[in-house]
Amino acid sequence: MLRRKLMGMLSIATAQLLPTGTTFQATAVNRVVIYTACTDGCTSKPARRFLAMAKSYRLQVVMLGREATWQGFEWMANMYSAAAAALPAETLAIFVDHSDVFIQADAESIASAFYAVSAGKPLVLSLETGCPKGRCTVAANVSSDGHGGSGIPGLRHINGGFVIGHAWAQRKLWSVAAQRSCCRIQHGKRVASAQRGIGAFARAYPELVSFDAPQRLCAVIVNLRTSNEWALHYEFAPPDSTNALPRVRNRHSKAVPGFVHMPGLTGSTKKHLCADKVARKQMLAPLDEVTRLLVPLPGLQAVCGGPLHMNTSETHTELPRGRRGQLLF
Repeated sequence: MLRRKLMGMLSIATAQLLPTGTTFQATAVNRVVIYTACTDGCTSKPARRFLAMAKSYRLQVVMLGREATWQGFEWMANMYSAAAAALPAETLAIFVDHSDVFIQADAESIASAFYAVSAGKPLVLSLETGCPKGRCTVAANVSSDGHGGSGIPGLRHINGGFVIGHAWAQRKLWSVAAQRSCCRIQHGKRVASAQRGIGAFARAYPELVSFDAPQRLCAVIVNLRTSNEWALHYEFAPPDSTNALPRVRNRHSKAVPGFVHMPGLTGSTKKHLCADKVARKQMLAPLDEVTRLLVPLPGLQAVCGGPLHMNTSETHTELPRGRRGQLLF
């Protein structure tokens, strides 16, 4: 019953997001589709930023839950599972946060990195050094001393904001994650956790999961008081003949990930950081710089308010559209 309801919700959302008469088909040329949950009508600055980057790399994006209100991780995971179930089984699908994520690769580069990292398994998870109390899951068979290819000590904890893999395996992962995500304690309340749910799946089905230890797919940058990862482990790769924009790269391996995830700048964590001047300065400095260099869209402001080091005058830029690698929203 729940699955039927979710599939109906997905079909309604898809009808709203897809241009009339358009269907998605994975092909050898464009076989990557990105899904993200967007419950703000997709008009916020982070949503516009995400779509602008996707457009610049001609990536296909489906914003799920656009007309809904946020109902928690279990709701999102079930929606993701239904979306994956509607795709051809071998489609390469990415389920990712959007409010604190930057894109810096096209579909072919992303697919190539996936097959290099996955070692024949259908799913790849991203890793972080952070280990939040009550939701930390250590990835199996990943070195704790940075020898996984990244050169970053402690990069062995499963992150909940980026999963890439074949649609049939994504359906299974998000279904299991929805059922096994309870619970962490937040402000005295029991709250479902992406890291707990995805971690439970990784422990139960190790044969389906690889980990992006070399950060070829997604670099998760935890930049708090105790660990200034931005300064220690990352730098900008200058534009070259194939990329007009600078890109973030690992300063040890020189790997350029397809996505950069800078968690900790939304929700209650955002409020905490914005009240903490030292942590705010440390987090927002790289966020501002990355935004200024990686996002081809003017008029953005810092997450906690206040100006970026760029022209922040408001503009009425239209949500991006494209023909090749059409954006779906």
